[in-house]
Amino acid sequence: GGGSGIGGRRSDVAPPRPPPRRRFSVAEAQKVQQQRQQREKEEFARLGRERREAEIENRRRLHAEAARKQQEAADQAQQKYDHEQQKKYEAVKRRREEADARRQMLE
Repeated sequence: GGGSGIGGRRSDVAPPRPPPRRRFSVAEAQKVQQQRQQREKEEFARLGRERREAEIENRRRLHAEAARKQQEAADQAQQKYDHEQQKKYEAVKRRREEADARRQMLE
C-alpha cells in the first residue's frame, strides 16, 4: 500500500475542489453583457414609467382638488345669491302685503 501522508489517496478527507472556472468566449461575454444592459434598460424604463405615472396621477389629483374647490366656491356664491334674492323677494312681498292691508283699511 502507499504511505499515508502527502502522497496518500484519502479521498474522503480531501477538500472539495472548486469546479474549474468556465472561460467565457468573447461572444458569450458580449451576450451576457448585452443581456445585463437590456435588463438595466428595462428596469430604467420601468422606473421612468412609474415616475411619470405617479406624476400624472399627482397632477390629476391636484386638478380634481382645484376643480372641487372651484365648485365649492361656485356653490357658495350661488347659495349666497339665492339667499339674497330670497330676502329681496320676501321684503318686496311683505311691503306689498302691508300696502294691501293699508289699502283695505282705507276702503
